[in-house]
Amino acid sequence: MKSEYKAILLEKKKGVATITLNQPEKLNLMTEQMFTELLDAFDRVSADEGTKVIVLTGSGNIFCGGVDLREHFLDPIEKAKRGELNIALDQSFSAVGVPALLSIQKPMIAAINGAAVGMGFTLCLPFDIRILAENAKIILPFLHVGIAPEFGSTYFLPRLIGVSKALELLYTNRPVEAREAKEIGLVNQVESPNKLKEKTLELAQKIAEGPPIATRLTRETLYQGAASDLQTALRTEHFAYNVCRQTKDHEEAIRAFLDKRPAVFKGE
Repeated sequence: MKSEYKAILLEKKKGVATITLNQPEKLNLMTEQMFTELLDAFDRVSADEGTKVIVLTGSGNIFCGGVDLREHFLDPIEKAKRGELNIALDQSFSAVGVPALLSIQKPMIAAINGAAVGMGFTLCLPFDIRILAENAKIILPFLHVGIAPEFGSTYFLPRLIGVSKALELLYTNRPVEAREAKEIGLVNQVESPNKLKEKTLELAQKIAEGPPIATRLTRETLYQGAASDLQTALRTEHFAYNVCRQTKDHEEAIRAFLDKRPAVFKGE
């Protein structure tokens, strides 16, 4: 799978679709064009049966410098002053982007190859796994530009690092180095810049080679369990468990284990 986008790249290899923010000369700023192309790419890989895992990364030395301040903030302010726009009714990236990402039912990994600023990081919060280059920094500068947090960060950040730590980072606008980001739970792993892509694709490939039905149900039940009570989680878990027991992939996994050979999964 390859396609012609102007602000991003999309390619697929061995069941792993990689989407790359590809305007390094502009700090990979999130423009309307890049955002529109991202939504289209996410929609395509979500619907593609051959895509098992989705990876998001950036080109150059920066992952994403956040939104384009002029396009995203200053231009609407000027339009509002001229009576051409009601900002209160203006649809944000969050209103469209977060539901779009949450609707994807495939494993998603963010390989953050450089600085991730504002939406450049909150874009990664709905992803299952975040891997950060060891020389990269995370900055949440929302108060610095006079706005409240966005893109679901008020939901995801407290669940990842707690309310107190989230508020500290938002109040202070201080850069979070890679080591701290891992220690507090903002990211899962830290890798050297020259190994980030390799390690990410190794992980993505390992996930892609797993049993598709069990992988999908595992992902769904974990997210549902995190938002439900114990009894509801147990009922959902029991249902998913017994669904998997009836699949051909489950039988293949057991026989392969007993025969001491690699399992070959077909999503059946």
